[in-house]
Amino acid sequence: MLTQQLQHVAGLLRANDHQEALNALTAIAPLGTHSADFWQLQALAHKGLGHFEEAEGSFLTSLQLLPQPHVLTNLANF
Repeated sequence: MLTQQLQHVAGLLRANDHQEALNALTAIAPLGTHSADFWQLQALAHKGLGHFEEAEGSFLTSLQLLPQPHVLTNLANF
């Protein structure tokens, strides 16, 4: 269930609908806070909205949960 919801959010981000992606993540937050992918997607949504402090914090939380090369790359590009 969480995986499908995160895939939906990824699609919203690909469509540059950052606010709707953030809204969707907020709705599933109770399920997703232990997921590195949840935090990575939240970081990308915040970045797209210009919420830079929130984006950085979400990238770092994602990396604390599960260090993944693509998240490191996104953080470096950020």
